[in-house]
Amino acid sequence: MPIETMILIFLSNSFLATLICYGGVLFSLAETKVYPFSFYRFFDKVFDPFYDFLSRFSKKIRKLKPMYRSCYFSLFYFPLGCIFLFFFLISSFFSIFLNILGFSVFPRLIKLFPHVLLETFCFSFSAFQALKIKNRLEKYLFEKKLVKFKKEARKALKDRSIKEKLLVVYTLLLISAFVEKIGF
Repeated sequence: MPIETMILIFLSNSFLATLICYGGVLFSLAETKVYPFSFYRFFDKVFDPFYDFLSRFSKKIRKLKPMYRSCYFSLFYFPLGCIFLFFFLISSFFSIFLNILGFSVFPRLIKLFPHVLLETFCFSFSAFQALKIKNRLEKYLFEKKLVKFKKEARKALKDRSIKEKLLVVYTLLLISAFVEKIGF
């Protein structure tokens, strides 16, 4: 594998880790700006059955008005959805490789196990950071304090401790890309 490919893998994985960590916050901030427009309210009505289904599991969610509920789900389900998608893709690729190439590819897949393990840890840790941000911000949604929510969300995006933890994730992703390079 050429070094350019390794760098591209590192950059795309770093982007994904950042997106997992900050995507829910950015999406919910965008929702607070876009929600007053009528076309967005239409989309919220489309998702009402989904919200009703999820609210059966939590009494707190039932009390939220549509915009606050939408922001809450962005904060909570965006990182979890990304992790679910990651695991789905990994298991799909594993199944495809085994079905097409048979067990002859198994030794090569075993060599990639450290790489996959590192990436899985990095993406899961990014999701954990996103859920920590959600825990910090959700009280403002339940108290219906939108101005305070926006202020604290912007603070969370600039939080130094989260950025330091993401630097550790980026370092591990660089190591993971190197492990992938030598694994092939």
